[in-house]
Amino acid sequence: YQPRLAPFDGNKIIDWTWDNVDLKRESQTEARITNSIQYRLIQRLKESSWPETYDVLFDDDGTNEAADVVGLKIGEDELLLHLFHCKYAGEATPGARVGDLYEVCGQAQRSVQWRAHIDHLLAHLIRRDVDYVKRVNQSRFEIGNRKTVLRIRKQAPYLKIRCEVFIVQPGLSKRQVSAKQLELLGATESFLVDQYQIRLHVISSP
Repeated sequence: YQPRLAPFDGNKIIDWTWDNVDLKRESQTEARITNSIQYRLIQRLKESSWPETYDVLFDDDGTNEAADVVGLKIGEDELLLHLFHCKYAGEATPGARVGDLYEVCGQAQRSVQWRAHIDHLLAHLIRRDVDYVKRVNQSRFEIGNRKTVLRIRKQAPYLKIRCEVFIVQPGLSKRQVSAKQLELLGATESFLVDQYQIRLHVISSP
């Protein structure tokens, strides 16, 4: 007998407006496509209204990514690690499609490994940037640079790691969210919180 997992609390869903964003276009790519989900996410994370001011904000999108966007911030005695997983929507308008969440929930669960291997993650970011600069002649850093990561690598062994994971799916409507979607998000939250003490946040459309 498996106890039923509690569904995700729909009130905790963070709803953003996605004006002029193509909900079926996930990646900003090296072209920095302004109507992509990832581009809009990055711009929002740079705004003063976002509660964190990152030391590093990194576009890790692509094969073998840790997340679509990685945020790092050094506090007094902790290193804050934010992993953002974006997903394009199955249709051009927000709704209650369970299919919009399956893959991104899986990505959120798989990314927990990085919390325990923070040095590997920091090495990964540097390597990814070196390769990207060689390939497309521009950096993956949106805030900070390789020097910032090297500084964090020196301090990281002495800091407590606080990791939080974000699912970013503008194809999800907070108003229309279904019981099935909340169950799926609840299972993901339970996996992250109960097993790894990692908080899950969900960003959607209104």
